[in-house]
Amino acid sequence: MDINLLQTFILVAKEGGFRSAAEKQFLTPSAISSRIRLLENEIGAQLFERGQFGTHLTLSGERLLDHAEDMLATWNRIRKDVVIPKQARKVLAIGATDTIWQAILLDAVSQMQQHDPTLALRMETGTAESLTREVLEGSLDAICIFEAPDLPVIQGEVIGDIQFILVSTNPLASESEAMAQHFVQVDWGKNRGQSLLEIPASKTHPMTRTSVGWLGLQWLLKNGGSAYLPQSLVAPYIASNMLFPVKNAPTFKRTVYLLHPIQARNNPSKHGESDFKLLSQVLVNIANNGEHLR
Repeated sequence: MDINLLQTFILVAKEGGFRSAAEKQFLTPSAISSRIRLLENEIGAQLFERGQFGTHLTLSGERLLDHAEDMLATWNRIRKDVVIPKQARKVLAIGATDTIWQAILLDAVSQMQQHDPTLALRMETGTAESLTREVLEGSLDAICIFEAPDLPVIQGEVIGDIQFILVSTNPLASESEAMAQHFVQVDWGKNRGQSLLEIPASKTHPMTRTSVGWLGLQWLLKNGGSAYLPQSLVAPYIASNMLFPVKNAPTFKRTVYLLHPIQARNNPSKHGESDFKLLSQVLVNIANNGEHLR
């Protein structure tokens, strides 16, 4: 099946008409109509009803739409997976949340590629839920997230902990002042169903919230205030006196897990068990000691 036909079908369905879809694809309405006829002939069903009130999906068209979007997403993942540089002997597609990328993972994969220049990397970010789905679907080889799902087809191991501390742009701020004045609440998730910042967050009603760690950091640097951020992320800013740890403020930590499908270790064409062991070793060293690959 021509993937362009599916793309055109999805566009017509979402635009609600052939003319609008034609404008989006810089084609004539007759060209769009021809593509839809080809698709209808290939499938053997009418996909659209054309009337005075516009173009509408038939029941067959509605059923195809769900499949078409999945097929297009799968096709895009396949294209990402198979386009490999000539000099690469193996590929590692790895994903993580933005915080883990910044805290430990970017350094780890950089060291891996320096250690083995024939290793091609594809790096992705997302939520824990979306990353878990991608590793289950096979579009990612491994992921690093804060909570390991209890799934029999996924193997996981503990990498280490990321420590979170309360920092402020005011060097003299007390805990109560930091939580009350321009506090930026970064959503670091939950541990066993309880919000990590449930107790301190109840003391204030923050005007600024985000679920992205680097965004919280950049907000502090630009506008001032305080926030709970990964210690490794803010260390350079503390050293340069741009941020200051709030004395006597409580801290918390989150455990990082490296997860991958169990069958991935048995696929030597892309990666082997040694690659996962190396990644795990480097991550553990960085998370616990800040050491680099030797």
